[in-house]
Amino acid sequence: MPDCPHCGRHLVRRHRNTIERLLYSEAFKCLHCGRSAYRQHRALRVERSFLWSWFTRCPRCARPDVVRVPKRDRTDSTSRHLLSRAQGWLGAPIYRCAACRLHYRDWRGRRGAAAPEDPIPH
Repeated sequence: MPDCPHCGRHLVRRHRNTIERLLYSEAFKCLHCGRSAYRQHRALRVERSFLWSWFTRCPRCARPDVVRVPKRDRTDSTSRHLLSRAQGWLGAPIYRCAACRLHYRDWRGRRGAAAPEDPIPH
């Protein structure tokens, strides 16, 4: 059972209304301070981390450990995410997630990837 982020006491589950069912997988209430806490659906967490990250992430599992590949492997699946498709039409490079074996296209670079070095003028 999670703890209340405000007072630190235990939370109890409560029923969600219609809007909350669309956004959250679970809703909790603190019996001590009366505040509510929510757990977002996993798909929405992954979507948010893929769209708003500075670096590329897998659109299926949101892991940052992806590898840039020269061409798509026909045995692995390809992302049908709208942003990935649009970047594919614009010629973005192909990335492959090692965890879920998904190929997708993205213009953003990998986290920790070295920037290309500038040539030294002689």
